[in-house]
Amino acid sequence: MGAFPEDFYNKGINLRKKKEVPLLKDYAIDLTTGEILLDENKNAIIVEGLDAVIVQAWRKIHTKKLDPFAKEGYLIYSKNFGSQFHKLIGKGKDYGDTYAYQMLVDCLVNGTYITGISNFSTKLEKSCYKINYTLESIYGSKEDSFYIDID
Repeated sequence: MGAFPEDFYNKGINLRKKKEVPLLKDYAIDLTTGEILLDENKNAIIVEGLDAVIVQAWRKIHTKKLDPFAKEGYLIYSKNFGSQFHKLIGKGKDYGDTYAYQMLVDCLVNGTYITGISNFSTKLEKSCYKINYTLESIYGSKEDSFYIDID
C-alpha cells in the first residue's frame, strides 16, 4: 500500500454522486389536439420514458410562455413553462431563422430529461413557418416538427 489511501485522488468525485433521475411519466395526449387519451374504461393513459418526454415537449411548445412580470399565470405551470414562438407571428422567415433555434432550446432543454436539440431546420410554406428538429433525451432521440402560422 502506498502513502495515500486508494481513493485519495478521487475523493471529490466520490462526494458528488450522481442524483438518480426518476422515470418520467405523464398522461398520453393526442399530439394534434392536445387532448388527454383515455382507455376503454375512460381512464387516462399513462406513458413513460421517451413517450412522456414527447408529451411534455408538445405541451411546452404549444403553451405560450407568459411575461415574467405579468400578474396573470397558469395555475399548473411555473412562469418559465412554455415557448415564445408567438413572437414569430407577423415576422418573416429571416427573423424566425435568427431566433427560432434558441427559442426551441430555451423551451425544451432542461438538462434532466431533454439534453439537446439537433438536426434543426426551418421552411416557410405559404404563411406557415415549419420547424423540424430532433429532440435528444436521456431515453433516446425523436424527430419532430411543428408549424407556426406567422400571419
